[in-house]
Amino acid sequence: MNALIRPTVGPLLAAAWLTLCAAVPAMAADLIIFHKYDTPPPDHLEPFVSQYKPAEAYAECDLVLTGEIEGHELEYFHAIYDYTPDGPYGSSYSDYVNNSVLCLDSTGGDFDTALEIADFLARIGAGLETRVIDGDTCASACSILFFAGAWLEEGETVLWAKHRSIAATANLGVHAPGIDLGDGDRYTGAAVNGAYSHAIRNAAGIFTMSQRRDTQGDPFMNTYLFQRTLETPPQGMYYIDTVGDALLADVAVTGIDIRARLDEDLIEAICDNVFMLDDGMFDWAFGPTWKRHPLASMPMIWEDFQKAVASAWIDDADFSYDIQLEQGDGHIYGIARGYRTGGPYSAQDCLVRLDTYADIGDVDLLARQRDAYEASTAMNAIQVMIGTQFPSGGYDPEDYAFQSSPRRYWQGLLDRDVEPRAYPMLIAYPMTRFLADLPGVDAEPAAQPDGDTGSGIMDALAEFDCDELWLRRNFIFHVNGYCFDSELGKQVFGNDECHTKSPDLDDEEQVLVSLIREMEDLKSCR
Repeated sequence: MNALIRPTVGPLLAAAWLTLCAAVPAMAADLIIFHKYDTPPPDHLEPFVSQYKPAEAYAECDLVLTGEIEGHELEYFHAIYDYTPDGPYGSSYSDYVNNSVLCLDSTGGDFDTALEIADFLARIGAGLETRVIDGDTCASACSILFFAGAWLEEGETVLWAKHRSIAATANLGVHAPGIDLGDGDRYTGAAVNGAYSHAIRNAAGIFTMSQRRDTQGDPFMNTYLFQRTLETPPQGMYYIDTVGDALLADVAVTGIDIRARLDEDLIEAICDNVFMLDDGMFDWAFGPTWKRHPLASMPMIWEDFQKAVASAWIDDADFSYDIQLEQGDGHIYGIARGYRTGGPYSAQDCLVRLDTYADIGDVDLLARQRDAYEASTAMNAIQVMIGTQFPSGGYDPEDYAFQSSPRRYWQGLLDRDVEPRAYPMLIAYPMTRFLADLPGVDAEPAAQPDGDTGSGIMDALAEFDCDELWLRRNFIFHVNGYCFDSELGKQVFGNDECHTKSPDLDDEEQVLVSLIREMEDLKSCR
């Protein structure tokens, strides 16, 4: 089972993890429209318009779909678009609800219907942004609707772009379609073949969705998401709940601040994250990829990254290994030198440029992500370039004098027609950090002294119950290759990729484990 499947808290932690739905009976899906204009809505929307104002949490939602998808929900979407498939001039529809926000809160349901709705929205080029707000869940078949979210902009050209986001404490989960044979002890061959064929058709529909692209060429469901969906058993769930998963799945995270200290640790974290995203920025001379396979999951990537960096490291005085920062012209420039991707022949340097007037060493609010647009690279971005250093003495030093400082290095690469790449601001946080632990936009900035006393971390840990503390503590051990003895640890994390009983934790991880254990003692966790 995948390490990042989020457990249902309670004494039956591992068993509950294998269930698809919550313990309470799922309600049939309902679609509600909050009409926010003084003029009356069109007649075809009347059956869906709520007579009440939305709760504060749903204030930015124009439509809300709640409950389990049962099979008739395509009719809802035909109705709100006033869709006529066989009119005198072919099919027709109303664009009145275009560029509205659809909020989703559903544990899933019928994959057929979800795929049909996604196909319908794509066929008419609907502009219906999708969101999952704080505390709500969109899992299983609901995720298909979520990934269909788009924004429509019509002018001289038509821009139809994917547009979907989750709040940091929302639950977005995916898994493969299952075989539904109903209740019974014995089944005919025809029944089994029919159920199997049905599941395969659903998988084919998900593949079709993974091939769908917006007018900018971006996939609505990228290969990382497609892999996580099909590899997760129907009775399990893979949740997009870490920074790494959100970045790899290309899912915008909202309601958070990107706040960090402008120091060497930040530059190293950004550059390591760029390396782990493996999007062509770094070269790798030791084979096709350093990952065990190109579509590895986040826990696998984290483990393989640590192995790759360790195995490629060569203590060679001919190369430079350091981290530098420099301030100028409203930016901070940083370099992390010496990624040994080229064996004995070359190393690569990662250059970062941050848009900020804050001083080096300050804690700065780099971005505030209240919605999907603010979370996009069109609004806020961290720029990265990769340079190459060669062994000292092998080339004329004057040719590479520009590499002496971060700012000169950046300009030198620009002069050599190297294009910076823009990354989401979320890349400033460690890949293994849980989204729910990120600072919210309304939260007071936590004090971050040079010597961290741990008091701020303890305050945050106090919000978690014993099961959540157990999960966070053992996740740190898992990503460092720990082999679990307990049945619970084996069921939750698995030992397929483990390799040690004594994992090598870095200083930050050791401090965090100690603080979690201290909080577990204070809460009398057993």
